[in-house]
Amino acid sequence: DYSQRYPDLVRAVTANQVRDLARRLFTNTMIARTLPERPVEILASPPAVRNDVQN
Repeated sequence: DYSQRYPDLVRAVTANQVRDLARRLFTNTMIARTLPERPVEILASPPAVRNDVQN
């Protein structure tokens, strides 16, 4: 039964397999960050600086 085997199947996946799959899936993608022309109209005050966010 698949539901019984699922936890073992998930545990069997390696970090390298996840990395390789991600590389294949995201090879032809582009991530773009955009801001409105006048962001002040959107944000009354700038968001708080968070240490867990990295650029």
